[in-house]
Amino acid sequence: MIPSLRTLALAWLVLTLWSAPALACTVSSPASSSLGSYSPNAIRAGAVPVISHFGGINCSNSVITLLGGNVLTATISNANSFKLTSAGQPDGAFQLFPSATSSSAMASGVAVNFLNPAVIDILGLLGGSPSNIPLFIKPSSATALTPGIYNGAFRVTWAWKFCSGVWIGSTCTLGTLDQGSGFSDISFTMTVVAKPVTVAMSAVTTWDPIAGTTFPKAIIGAKKRMTVTVTNPDIVATDLNSVRVEIPSQTGTSIALEGDGASGGAPIVFTDGNPSSTLAFSYTNAGDSGDDVDFYSDGTGWAYVPTPGDVVSQRLVKKVRLKPRGKLAPGSSFTVTLPYRVE
Repeated sequence: MIPSLRTLALAWLVLTLWSAPALACTVSSPASSSLGSYSPNAIRAGAVPVISHFGGINCSNSVITLLGGNVLTATISNANSFKLTSAGQPDGAFQLFPSATSSSAMASGVAVNFLNPAVIDILGLLGGSPSNIPLFIKPSSATALTPGIYNGAFRVTWAWKFCSGVWIGSTCTLGTLDQGSGFSDISFTMTVVAKPVTVAMSAVTTWDPIAGTTFPKAIIGAKKRMTVTVTNPDIVATDLNSVRVEIPSQTGTSIALEGDGASGGAPIVFTDGNPSSTLAFSYTNAGDSGDDVDFYSDGTGWAYVPTPGDVVSQRLVKKVRLKPRGKLAPGSSFTVTLPYRVE
């Protein structure tokens, strides 16, 4: 009996569906990459955010759905308890998370379901083009790590099962079942480097004895105002009361506590940054040992008290020290301006 055309067509369709290659996911071991650079204080404080890193698997978004029987899991393992190592230095550590907002770290040997609606929505895996699925790494240390390059490594075993049709119980029907597993060995580096506060200084001539404040020149007897900008480039605040800035008197200038000839008010002025530095700062007068400014002269040291307006007395000041109180907030700055006389 010759099969009907309809029967042949159905047979061809079934063979096509069941002979399709498994192309849902591919697993590979990527080359080692850098997580960036962070300070010892930031790592110790737990301030380093989770860092996205390719998880070693690429899956076509067309197969990633929340159908009840679909599975995509990751299981991590590590030979040295997830340590960050640098030759000859104490170890740090790292944790792995399935998403940037996960509150619980992944545990060694415990499969994590990436088709959890919370994870899949956060990663944006539904629809669109093929996705390189990330894992998220967070470094940590109970103590301040020694600056250097640290290495970390782990293995992640991926397992998946996708049905392009529908699940009836545990059976994929009206579609193709794509399932498989594979592991990816992932390694990375992280640079630990100190990120101290930075200090920038600039000066502008504000007054001279001939032109006054109208286009003043830096001639002998002229006044300048120096601006000192102090910035915290780190992602954590500085230690309490640790910001100390010493400003040497530049060659050919001396402190001028009587003012800069152009503005009234206090000769030494503090301006907070944006965002706020969270520091406190005050200057009362040259002889106030309780404010936040000290003056240094050879022989007397930091106990020296110059007389405002007295050129000889002020000329003996070799350095000015600023001592703001508190912790300089991360990513913030402040400025202090001081008047000087051109010698």
